[in-house]
Amino acid sequence: MHRFYVKDIREADGSIEISGSDVNHIVNVLRLGSGDEITVSDGSSREYLCRISAVTDDEKVVADIEDITDS
Repeated sequence: MHRFYVKDIREADGSIEISGSDVNHIVNVLRLGSGDEITVSDGSSREYLCRISAVTDDEKVVADIEDITDS
């Protein structure tokens, strides 16, 4: 499973937005899209199992949080 780092994760709405160079990597290099699973880390002790729900026109990947683990 592919793992990405997102500095400011806001989990209030149940999803995570990924922006910047990771979007190009997710969409064009790995060719991931809606329905694919990824792991997102906040850089401390939390990891989020997510499923990509959308790739927006303003170059963001939106991923719905499916599970959260503290390591």
